[in-house]
Amino acid sequence: MFQFILEKLRHLWFIYADIACGSYPLATIDTINEDGTTDTTSAIYLVVNGETEEHLELLEGFVVDLLNKKWNSYIRLKFYFEMLFFTIYFGLSIAVLIMKRLYFDYLNTEANCTDVTANYTILSERCKCAYLEATDSNRFIRLTIEIILLIYSILYLVKFCYELYIQKIHLYTQTLLFNPSKVIFILSLISYLLIVPLRFTCNHVGEDYLVVISIIFKSGYILYLGRGFRVITTFVYIIHRVIKTNFFRFVIIFIVFVIGFSQAFYVIYEFGQSSQIGLYDSPLEAIFDLFTMSLRDLGSAYVNLLSSDYNVIGRFFFLLLSIVVTLLLFNLLVAMMTHTYNLTTELKREWLRQIFSYLVGKTGFDNRAKR
Repeated sequence: MFQFILEKLRHLWFIYADIACGSYPLATIDTINEDGTTDTTSAIYLVVNGETEEHLELLEGFVVDLLNKKWNSYIRLKFYFEMLFFTIYFGLSIAVLIMKRLYFDYLNTEANCTDVTANYTILSERCKCAYLEATDSNRFIRLTIEIILLIYSILYLVKFCYELYIQKIHLYTQTLLFNPSKVIFILSLISYLLIVPLRFTCNHVGEDYLVVISIIFKSGYILYLGRGFRVITTFVYIIHRVIKTNFFRFVIIFIVFVIGFSQAFYVIYEFGQSSQIGLYDSPLEAIFDLFTMSLRDLGSAYVNLLSSDYNVIGRFFFLLLSIVVTLLLFNLLVAMMTHTYNLTTELKREWLRQIFSYLVGKTGFDNRAKR
């Protein structure tokens, strides 16, 4: 029906033998209005941002030709430049992370500025400004790269703020909802900028936390840029879909079982006077203790369970926990992810939708900016 409507809208200029020359009106079809704004009710916008298989069937003929023309005209070069820009930025971020680790080793071995605890090594109180007043030989190189990364982060945020100004908050919010990896990247930029006040206030613990959060969130932007490559664009969509559907459902089911079993083990360990020390001390701590216990070896937890006065009922709950959580739920998650993968790989045009979704957002922003 969609192709039939397009053919009815086509204006035929001439026909010579088997050759026909015609034109299509771009109004209500293309995503760009006459004033340069993005038309969210246009045919291409609805097709590209649709999430059903029926929307994929509309990606053919004139629609694909129009989008390919846009991609080859000017979006492709801008995409490759953005990819190169991010690659340099991400590479410098990893380099700074490695150099900070080497500097911490220097403080630990040569400057004697660390305190060793039972589980970790931290900077001593007298050296809490060690990041601000660096003394190693690589401090100038590290500081230069950190300043470059700071400028990179500011430029990225300025760019995103300009997109927000051009597209307006409603349309820009819709764009972010379709691209959660871009939201995570914006959070990483904000996290990196927050390192500056922590550096000058000698809050080395908070700075380390923000560095870790920033580098993890930056890596998520690869999923956003990966849609421009046909080889990996389908897998990027699978990751987004798994996180949005399968993983979210699994977390809800998992939390329900963890809360129930944790309170049962709290009673067994606490009121049964188990020899286990430091675990299940309160109903709230029991939730986190059971979660960590389900991710590691259960043997030690079972041994301590035997010393409880409620070891008989404890064994039953322990067996039930092993079957339901460790075996059933995690295998259910794998099965759901496998099902999502099989469904997605059967969609032959999904890679087109992912590439064109990036293209639609860029074309609307560029045309409005030019005006």
